[in-house]
Amino acid sequence: MSNQQRILLVDDDIQILQGLKMRLSATGFQVETAENGEEGLAAAQAARPDLIVIDINMPIMDGFTMLSRLREDASMDNTPVIMLSANVSPKMKKEGLKRGARCFMEKPYDSKALVQTIQSTIRQSADLADISA
Repeated sequence: MSNQQRILLVDDDIQILQGLKMRLSATGFQVETAENGEEGLAAAQAARPDLIVIDINMPIMDGFTMLSRLREDASMDNTPVIMLSANVSPKMKKEGLKRGARCFMEKPYDSKALVQTIQSTIRQSADLADISA
């Protein structure tokens, strides 16, 4: 299916990656995964996903650094990003939004709410692209 939307999940928790990949795949998304920010950045540049879900606390490269690097890449600077983390302090939310995340969701997450957030974020991104075209 060529118009299948591509999602990249970046998290060092394998159980979260596997569970979320199954849920999103069952919803009709094409899902790629990465276990740290460095792998995530490489996967994002190779796959050009429609949306990226990033955890904050990861080895090698954290989620904030990955997000900043994505925003430095002109071809990825408008790719919507959802931060998904157990650390949802106001300071962390502010930092994520400042670096270019579209929204911040808390772990443990409600899978139905996360899927709805992903779908609406992709729709909003497509609407913004249509307006600016």
